[in-house]
Amino acid sequence: LWRSSSVTPSVDGKVGKESIRSYWRTMAKQEYKPTLEAVQAQRDELGLSDWGYYVYLRDLGDQLYQKNGQPAGSNAATLWTWFMMMKSGYAVRVGYRSDNIFLLLPVDSQIYNRPQMYLNDQRYYLMVEGGGGSLRTYERQHEEASQVLRLDQKILPNLEGSTKQRSASFSYDGERYTVEFSYDTAVLAYLQAFPNVELSVLFQAGASPAAQSSLTESLRPHIEDRSPREALTFLLRFVQFATEYKRDRENFGEERFLFPEESLAVSASDCEDRAVLFAYLVRTLLDRAVVGLEWPSHIATAVRAGEGLEAASEDRTLTVDGDTYIMADPTYIGSSLGMEMPLIENKEPDIIQFARN
Repeated sequence: LWRSSSVTPSVDGKVGKESIRSYWRTMAKQEYKPTLEAVQAQRDELGLSDWGYYVYLRDLGDQLYQKNGQPAGSNAATLWTWFMMMKSGYAVRVGYRSDNIFLLLPVDSQIYNRPQMYLNDQRYYLMVEGGGGSLRTYERQHEEASQVLRLDQKILPNLEGSTKQRSASFSYDGERYTVEFSYDTAVLAYLQAFPNVELSVLFQAGASPAAQSSLTESLRPHIEDRSPREALTFLLRFVQFATEYKRDRENFGEERFLFPEESLAVSASDCEDRAVLFAYLVRTLLDRAVVGLEWPSHIATAVRAGEGLEAASEDRTLTVDGDTYIMADPTYIGSSLGMEMPLIENKEPDIIQFARN
């Protein structure tokens, strides 16, 4: 996209407001608009979210400066990303400490394991892992840059990856079933690079066309002629056995919430990942409203009654905005709709609500 080294200026002098201002002025004098238009066209073609667009620019900046012999994440590459994000309308800021420059992203949702700070009542996340420390910020802002980054992943980007398959075997109502499904490796890599975000983002996330079509093809024939209760219990059973149960720290070495596509690719997951996958299946295959349920030590779901689904006397139910919801726990192995784990029996959860579509 960029054909001359003159459009990748260096950071001159000591890191601070003067060198940052100088970098901005140098970039602003360059012919950056053709590149900006090209990356925005690519963003639209790929269907990138705000976060995906940031990652695209960050990686492109790294590539450009690596050609000049600088490492990924260099100060100059960070400022290049900042400049392009600002010119794209995002209220991104930069901060500096010692000889390092850091990007500060305004984000609409919570990100875990990243330092945060508030500037003019807007929450910003520092794009480094772990703890923070004192940081000076560059105060000047482009007046037209006011957008925050939305982490919504209802529709995933159109990436070119290979398709891989897995299967899950389980018993239901005296019969044995094997369900095959697929996931997209490029979409998987994109999601694995996503920050660890709050569960409401994952509960409304989509999946790749390959994953969605495979799940529809494999699961719909088994649920379309069943009653709503039976169909939901069948999906519960599938999710209960699609992966082995394993806590995040044992599985990944850290807490990590998985998107539906990621749960299709891994061999082990825990309660929140299963709840997210089950909610996705309920939304997409049955078009039913579902909420997340959160206790201090457990995550499950509940499905709204009605439209042929009535709560039985033995069901664990909850009332959400005046509607009755029936407990569905994808981690409680062998459980059916309405059953609850002894671990959370009679304990009231926090409700995680999210957009249905």
